[in-house]
Amino acid sequence: MSEFAELKSDLKTLRQELGSGLSALDARIGGLDTRLIRVEAKLDEKPGTATIYQAALTIFAGIFAAVVGTVVILKNLGAMP
Repeated sequence: MSEFAELKSDLKTLRQELGSGLSALDARIGGLDTRLIRVEAKLDEKPGTATIYQAALTIFAGIFAAVVGTVVILKNLGAMP
């Protein structure tokens, strides 16, 4: 086999490998596109009733904890009878 034929064969093999690699990359990019579309759809959703109630309950619990904590601290310091 001549050197030219060997180089031609190597070039053909390389071209095939690059082609398969590019098709795999295209498939991966397509999968990422699909995932990004799903994330964008979730971000665009309006919050449901349960989410709003959960947020309100969390805020209420935080305020309650701050008030109770303040009362406990003031009683321990003797500032409150």
